[in-house]
Amino acid sequence: MQHQEDYASDASKDEQYFEGYADLGVHKVMLKDRPRMDFYKGILTDKNIVEGKLVVDVGSGSGILSCWAAQSGAAHVLSIEASSMSDIQQQIVHDNNLADKVTVVASTVEDLIRAGTDAFLDTYPAVRQAGGISLVVSEWMGFYLFHECMLPSVLRARDFFKEVNTALNANVDVQMIPSHGQLHAAPISLRQYYEESFASFWANVDGVRLETLGKLEFEQHLESASPLVEVLPLRCLLHEGEVFWEGCFDTLHVDELEEVKAARTFHFTNSAFARRRLQEAGNLVLDGFTIWFEVSFGKLVLDTAPTAPPTHWKQTTVLLPREVREGEVVAFDNADEDLELTLCLTAQDLSQRYYKIEFELN
Repeated sequence: MQHQEDYASDASKDEQYFEGYADLGVHKVMLKDRPRMDFYKGILTDKNIVEGKLVVDVGSGSGILSCWAAQSGAAHVLSIEASSMSDIQQQIVHDNNLADKVTVVASTVEDLIRAGTDAFLDTYPAVRQAGGISLVVSEWMGFYLFHECMLPSVLRARDFFKEVNTALNANVDVQMIPSHGQLHAAPISLRQYYEESFASFWANVDGVRLETLGKLEFEQHLESASPLVEVLPLRCLLHEGEVFWEGCFDTLHVDELEEVKAARTFHFTNSAFARRRLQEAGNLVLDGFTIWFEVSFGKLVLDTAPTAPPTHWKQTTVLLPREVREGEVVAFDNADEDLELTLCLTAQDLSQRYYKIEFELN
C-alpha cells in the first residue's frame, strides 16, 4: 500500500508542496499542537543551546522557531522558507522587533546549494560574522516520520552548511535539531476504535438499532483511508511496540532514506497490552499495524505514540485485507505465541514525496 498526496499532474509537485504550506489553516494546526510546540520551545529558549550561535531554520513556515532562537540570544538566524509564507514572515519578524536578528531567506535549500558557498557567504554576511553555522533546526517530520520527504532537503542543508564552515576555516560542528529519531510499530485490533468512533452512535438511533449501517460506514471509512491516519484508542494496541528504525540526523546520509526495512518479533508474553486483551476477549485478533515516531534532542523528546498525548501527526495504521480481518484469520489464543513482522518503506523517487508501505507476516 502507499500514501500519495493529491497533486495535480500538470504542475510541479515541489511548487504544489511548498504552496500547501501557504495555507494558514495548516500552520494553525501545527501551532496548536502542544507536544510539538513544547518540544521545540524547550530547546530553542535554552540559552545554553542557542546563545551566541548562528542558527538556520529550514522550512521555517510561520517563523516561530526562528523567533524563539533570536529571542534566546542567537548571534543571528537565517529563516529559510520556500513558500509565499516568506513574505508574511518579514512582517512577523518586524512585529517582534527581530529584524536585526532574523534574515528571512525566500528560497529552497537546493537553490542555495546550486548557487554555492561563495554566493551564500556574500549574500548572508552574518554567517561570516558569527564564525560559521552551529545549529540547523527544522520541523520536517511527516506522517510515519518520513512522509513528505522533507528530511533529504534538511540533510542536504546540513552538508552544505558544513561546506560553508570549511570555506570559513571555522572549527564549528553543525548540530541538528532534532538530532535523533525512531520509528515504531505495533500490532493492533480495531474493535475499540469501531466501538468508540462508530458503534456508539449507530447502536440506538431514536429507539432503532442501526448497527448494520454502522458496520457499513466503518468499512467504507477504512477502505477510503490509505493508510488510516487517526489517533487510535489505547486499547487497540496488542503490544507496546518495537523499534523498526532509528537514526542520528547529524550523520544520516540521504541515500539511506530510499528504503527503510526491518524485521522484528513481537513477544506477547512480555506485553501488558496482550495480556489485558486476552483477559477481555479471550484471544488476540490482528487487524493490522500502527506506526508512529519519536524524535529527540538531548533529554527532550517528542513522542507521537498512542500512549503519548495526541499530536497532529496522529498514528499511521496499515491494515490487513478486509477478508482477512473479517475472517479473523490472524489470531492468537495465548500469550506464549510470537508474531514476526517485516516492515518495508520504499521511496522509488524521493521527489514524489511519499513512500510505499509494505509488510509481511512471517
